[in-house]
Formats: sequence, structure tokens, C-alpha cells
Amino acid sequence: MWFESAPPCETEVPCGDSTHTLRWEAGTLQLPSHPDADAELVLAALGGGKAGCVQIAEIWARHTEDLSVLAIGRRGSADQITVSWDTVQAAEKSASHAGWTAMAGPPPGPLASAAAATVRRASATRFPMRPGHGSQAMRQAIQAEREQAQQRTTDHLSLLALGPAFGVRLAGQVAAAHAQRLAGARGTAAGAGTRAGAGAGAGARTRYPHRPALNAAIEGRVALLAEEWIGIDPGQVYASVHEDTGWGTVQLTGTGTRRRRGAARLA
Repeated sequence: MWFESAPPCETEVPCGDSTHTLRWEAGTLQLPSHPDADAELVLAALGGGKAGCVQIAEIWARHTEDLSVLAIGRRGSADQITVSWDTVQAAEKSASHAGWTAMAGPPPGPLASAAAATVRRASATRFPMRPGHGSQAMRQAIQAEREQAQQRTTDHLSLLALGPAFGVRLAGQVAAAHAQRLAGARGTAAGAGTRAGAGAGAGARTRYPHRPALNAAIEGRVALLAEEWIGIDPGQVYASVHEDTGWGTVQLTGTGTRRRRGAARLA
């Protein structure tokens, strides 16, 4: 398994009025101070408070397949990312205040009211109103998107506050999850290719919708390392998912188009 080479690690996290230990070992996040976290979640659903450790565990679980995790953490010794729990709390307060301001909205005023009326008339002409498609529905959709973006931000800050050791292990978990998905797509494509008499590679690419995002995440992960190792411009690093057996290849390209001259290619 991917995590066999990663030793256990621990950190202290805020939980209520104190701090508790959070531990990672053998591919799992553990809450030593909360032996029955599932029961605490049930109590929270019934209206009780949710422990800070349990909230962090939920954040971790939400991002075990999130490719953006590969880009937000440390990618080398030169990366110094300092995020404290005070930073997280400040972001949460800011998000809460922004959400309240957005829901309340500014006082309309004569000019704003006139502009709103003009927009409503234009919308009614171009897009006839239907039940459930009014401005209230649009505001609710915008507010939902804003809240999701704020949640992602505070989630990522919380994950960074756990420290680089946890970041590396979460990145490994994300990479392993997508490797498993890709292997499943490749196996499905191989079976389809056998029945159709075609190769499996194209089928795997078709059946794995996250390939572009995965390639971009890999590039973002290794570009700075390539700059540190061989002094190449990070913008000239190109990566793609390795399709065959083995560890893949790395090559320094000295020929080709002007855009890719001197590029490092990983596959």
C-alpha cells in the first residue's frame, strides 16, 4: 500500500476550550480523544455541539479525492507555508460576516431601485419568467455558490494548519484514490477493447473524466521541484498520466516547437 513508507504523525488541534491530539497512521486519521466519533456526530445532528476534532476529521474526509490538495500544500523544501489555527478562525469569522452581508444586502435607494426595475424589464422581455426562475432563485443560487467557495477556502486553510506532515499524507491519499479510479477505467477499457478488437488506452482516456485535472495537478506538484532540481522554468514542465507498467519516464526535450524547446516532459 502507498502509506507503508509513511511513519505515523501527530499534531495538536483546537477542540472546545482545550487542544487534542490528532493522529495519522497507516492511511487513516485517528481521534484518540474521541473514541466514539460516530456517536458524537449523531448527537450533533440532534442539536448538540460538534467537537473541533470531529469537524477536522469531516474536512479531511471531504478532501480525500480532491485534486486541488496536490496544489495547495508544500511541493519542496523551499515552500514555507505558515497557516495557524488563528488564521482559520479569522477566515471563518470573515466568511460568516460576508455571508450575512450578502443575505442582508445594501439598502435599495432610488438609483438602485430604478436600475433593478430596468434589469427586471429587460429580463422579462428576453427571458420570460417561469415559476422558480425569479430573481430570488438567482440570489439563492449565487449565495449557495459563494458559501461553497467559502467552505472550500476554510477547509483548505484547516488542512494546511495541520502541518506539512499531514499535507504530504493527504496528498498521497488523493493520488492513491485517483490511481485506483484510473486503474478501474483502464481495466474497463481493456475489456471493451478486447471485445471490440481495439486497444485499451483510448478507452481509458474516454472513461476517466478527471484526466485533465489530474494532469494539471501533477504539473503543479512537480513543476517547482523540476525548477529546483534542474533549473528549468516551471512553466515549461508538461505532465501526463503514465499509461503503461512501471514508474513512467522523465525526459528533457531539446528539440521540437519553440514553445516546448527545453521543456521537461513527464509521463
